[in-house]
Amino acid sequence: MLAIAFFSLKKTTSWGVSTEEVSTSSSSNSFVPPPQVMGFPKAKVLGQTKEIYKKPLHLTAIHIDLPRLAPRMKIVDNRSENNAQNSINEIESEETDNQQEQISSTTVQAIYDILLTLANKVEPEISEKIAKHFYTYFRYTNTDLSIPLLAFLKEVVGPTSKVVRILCACHQGIIAPSVISLKTGLGTKLGYNGDGWAITITIEDDKIVIKHERQEKIIPKEKVEFTQRSVSGNGFRYLVEMELNNELEEITDVACTLLEFFYDENEIKEERRIEIQNLLVAGFAEC
Repeated sequence: MLAIAFFSLKKTTSWGVSTEEVSTSSSSNSFVPPPQVMGFPKAKVLGQTKEIYKKPLHLTAIHIDLPRLAPRMKIVDNRSENNAQNSINEIESEETDNQQEQISSTTVQAIYDILLTLANKVEPEISEKIAKHFYTYFRYTNTDLSIPLLAFLKEVVGPTSKVVRILCACHQGIIAPSVISLKTGLGTKLGYNGDGWAITITIEDDKIVIKHERQEKIIPKEKVEFTQRSVSGNGFRYLVEMELNNELEEITDVACTLLEFFYDENEIKEERRIEIQNLLVAGFAEC
């Protein structure tokens, strides 16, 4: 697999060897904006994202999306002074070990870890009740987790808590304006489907930064005969990054950044590869 990493403007092989700088000259490989490809309408997307962020908890998809996203979420604390005293292991649940073992699962544990870690970092006064009552809401894991999760967020965590306000920037609806704008901008010239989604929540001294890293799988334009089995596929990765002010009252900025275009040279001809590369650069350019 070969990859073009747009954040570093280098073309690299899958084994990490840099082979050449991506050309920005007037050569045949240079970027020529494809016709009828809109860029990323930053101001419009920011306005739409702000409105979605204002929605109350019960009108968001947090309780639906968190069960599938929690195992792929990460929390980073970059504050110069970290005053959080509690860790997950320092607060005991009122449930017995046997009860926790009975209902433990990767997904439920991931939800618990995310909620408690966020509380420890930004709202330590609710950490104890999260730890004490969490497992009373998740006694059975073979059912729809969204129902007990919504109840827990409303009744224990609190619909206007800092934890919930951060999670309001961590669901499908909040990135919809960005994702739809990209899809609309690239139009029918580049077909692709979702192939991965991870979230990083970074706590800074004066803001919270939410990074949604998305991976998309490119749909082949035409069928090809494979000379060897494909192990990599073709696609691209990008970030939808949003900033929340320290009071968590609003989203102050949204950016969409192309990270990487990766492709199998056995599947995509050079001419099509350059076409896709140019389409992506044009589609992610702010306008």
